[in-house]
Amino acid sequence: MPDPLVLYDVDDKVVVITLNRPDKLNAISAELQQQLTDAFARADADPVTSVVLLRAEGRSFCAGYDISAREPGADDWRSDRHWPVPDRDRRARRAC
Repeated sequence: MPDPLVLYDVDDKVVVITLNRPDKLNAISAELQQQLTDAFARADADPVTSVVLLRAEGRSFCAGYDISAREPGADDWRSDRHWPVPDRDRRARRAC
């Protein structure tokens, strides 16, 4: 079984989430993104958690999105469909 792309550890009330893809400078792939989302959801659901620390293995925190991880013919990695789009109206109301 390959190493997990996201490590999850708990130390008292602190959850430590670690990006674990140092060979690719922790660049975000679809699989890493899903594991990271799951890790944050897990930490959020734990009532004991007070703090979440995000760190990374290797010499780089994160090189951005790994465009080489896409299969040929897959959706464009720049598509807004992959990331939530903030509610512009709600943001504008807060500024008032």
